[in-house]
Amino acid sequence: MSDVRKNVRLVIADDHPIVLEGIAKVLEAEADFVICAKCSNGTDALHAIREHRPDVGRIERWIPVPCSSERDGVGPQGEAL
Repeated sequence: MSDVRKNVRLVIADDHPIVLEGIAKVLEAEADFVICAKCSNGTDALHAIREHRPDVGRIERWIPVPCSSERDGVGPQGEAL
């Protein structure tokens, strides 16, 4: 059995900067976690997930998504299409 550990790649998103930075600081202290992107809105989070293909996405449930003219691949409830 191999003892090789794989880092867990994360994208985190929250529209409250202090919460976002606090979560990032806690996760960065863990050796097995690598933060690929920190995002302050839903659109950026979706783009980061598409770009980085993380193992885990930690996204605030009620994170804002810009108006429909600015959304790219986001449904009416902020879900990825």
